[in-house]
Amino acid sequence: MDKILYIDDEPNNLSVFEALLSEYFQIFIANNTKEGYEILGREDISVVVTDQRMPDETGLDFIERVQGDFPDTVFVILSGYSDFDITIKAINSGYVYRFIQKPWQEKELLIDLNNAVERYKFLKQNKKLLFNLEEQNIELKQLKQLLEEENSYLKTEIKTVKNFDFIISEDPAMLQILQKIEQIAESDAPVLILGETGTGKELIARAVHDISNRSNAPFISVNCAAIPEPLFESELFGHEKGAFTGAIATKKGKFELAHQGTLFLDEIGELPLSMQSKLLRAIQEKSIERVGGTQSIKLNIRIVAATNVNLEIMVKDKNFRSDLFYRLNVFPIILPPLRKRNKDISILVNFFLNKYNKKYHKQIKVISNKTLNLLRSYDWPGNIRELENTIERAVITAKDNQLNIGYLLPTDDEKDQITSERMDDVEKGHILNILEKTAWKISGADGAAERLGLNRSTLLSRMKKLNISKP
Repeated sequence: MDKILYIDDEPNNLSVFEALLSEYFQIFIANNTKEGYEILGREDISVVVTDQRMPDETGLDFIERVQGDFPDTVFVILSGYSDFDITIKAINSGYVYRFIQKPWQEKELLIDLNNAVERYKFLKQNKKLLFNLEEQNIELKQLKQLLEEENSYLKTEIKTVKNFDFIISEDPAMLQILQKIEQIAESDAPVLILGETGTGKELIARAVHDISNRSNAPFISVNCAAIPEPLFESELFGHEKGAFTGAIATKKGKFELAHQGTLFLDEIGELPLSMQSKLLRAIQEKSIERVGGTQSIKLNIRIVAATNVNLEIMVKDKNFRSDLFYRLNVFPIILPPLRKRNKDISILVNFFLNKYNKKYHKQIKVISNKTLNLLRSYDWPGNIRELENTIERAVITAKDNQLNIGYLLPTDDEKDQITSERMDDVEKGHILNILEKTAWKISGADGAAERLGLNRSTLLSRMKKLNISKP
């Protein structure tokens, strides 16, 4: 079994962690960083999970101190405190794979740890590959550098797949979309994918790439909602050494990594206004400049963007540039929600069941008609992603060879309540509740944006969209 070390000064946290996860991993526990370091020295640990705030030293300080001794080990920080500065520092350090808030959710923690173990195995494999490359002819150095640059992105963000194999549907509307993809894939025109959260927009973007003449080049994915606003320009365009505090080396941005391939801009509606003009210029001129640089870098990239918001309304509200919208909206693809693909439920369930049977070494083979009817009658507000997460959770918790799903879905009373409420109303109520708890403090430590896990600009944009104003 893969070995995971958990360091925490709270004995109760250690015992709960060990009890929940010992079925899936070989768990080692330590109540201080000194003891944790000793375990690291004698055991082949794949993943270290450490609390952030401990008496002897913080989790991040511990990671920065020991990571050089254990370069292949993957480090995860758990913290009960919302600390934006620590999160940014952890991201910029390059040593921390995940920063997870406590109290953790068992399902999400298990998924994160499985992904961290996979990253550890990838790093070990990649290290072996690099060692073999270094023993070959010196003329391969240029190729090695290219592999390192591409693999450093692949090992943290993507797995390349031929996505028509993973687009599971018998729905006529979806089949028409696949035909449309075949028609537009060979062109270099931008594609804008529209649809609710969880409808598979990234799968469609990868499909556009995989059947195009760029399929052998990189597919680089950028989640615009996950990047703090101060880091946007550096993430997209890269930076030169010394361009700003902490820029200790020249770094290529996502545009350069996508050269000759496809750049996927997910959640494009979350792109700050300050970056929209720069993105438009990069698309129009087919060139970028790194932060702190003066040299124009010519690039050959195909742009695919996606969003779950109505960009036309954002344009009218002056939250999205009209010229950028029309530049992106050359070939729009509108994905139907899962509730309009009811006949696809059974084949999607079978696909996800097979996937997670293999992942968690289960043998679930029985799906009753009652269970299938229950799945078909639910409206799946989270779409395919919610369905997949539900099946994964059912597989993890299954005690026999039958899929039991009923306890994971809302009751009739809960369903009626959900149906009767508009999602905007639910979101508005939640944001108002947090704003009241923070005395309408938008940003900063313990502000509403931090509590909601949003960028300040994203929260202000949603407040404007939902007509929320301070009383």
